[in-house]
Amino acid sequence: MMKMRKTIKTILLISCVLFLLLILAGILSIVFLFVTTPMLSYGDESRTDPWLACYYAFTIIGSIGTLAAVIIALYKEELMRWINSPDLNFTLIGNGLVSNNDSQVGSSPDSYECSIRITNQGSNLASGCKAFIQTIRYNKNSNKERLKPINNIQKKKQLTWTSSSVDIPVDIPSEILLFQILNPNQLGTPQAGSVSQNPQIMLNGCQLNKNNTEKGLWEIEYYITMRSGNVSKFMLSINWDGTWCDNEEDMLDKVKIQLKKI
Repeated sequence: MMKMRKTIKTILLISCVLFLLLILAGILSIVFLFVTTPMLSYGDESRTDPWLACYYAFTIIGSIGTLAAVIIALYKEELMRWINSPDLNFTLIGNGLVSNNDSQVGSSPDSYECSIRITNQGSNLASGCKAFIQTIRYNKNSNKERLKPINNIQKKKQLTWTSSSVDIPVDIPSEILLFQILNPNQLGTPQAGSVSQNPQIMLNGCQLNKNNTEKGLWEIEYYITMRSGNVSKFMLSINWDGTWCDNEEDMLDKVKIQLKKI
């Protein structure tokens, strides 16, 4: 599959280049044919010399071919890196939230989790992938026009994955957790007999202050680095009114999640 994808991508690239070169050569040939070719008179009629026009046309095509060969030779490594580069795409798992219940069957979920599936649709292995949070913007009243950056978060913003760095082969996806919404009954301190009254959101990769975790609108930009390709970026938007529901379908009405590649 990977070799076939690489071959198709290479053929398409070469075909596009040749097609553009032929169009350019044709346009320039027409210009030379009707503008620069000397006119030969035959009685009362005037017409162009077709052999001279062909000479100019082949000269132009040869010059363009030489120039293309020079450009390809100069940028061969960059061109091959682009052809063979990984291409990561991102999709939400399920409807965006999945209930997590480690307790007894039928009891309230311990949390709701939001994870994404990362698929490599490029032509080469995405090796040594690491995921990071770049920026977080937040507004407690879910007002998009008043989103402000959260700056008081810990410096280390690398997401916990299956390992410190992950390899993603072509067409073999990997999954990563982005955030959880914790059941308020899981946030109390049993020894003190206290239980938090509000559920909280917990991001993978950083610790938010409590006043930024109970409801609102979050826009989070992520980026993934890799050894074998360019940085990939995506953004997650979370709009939550702070309500906790024991039923997953009801909870999806309270939490709106959007994911897009940037």
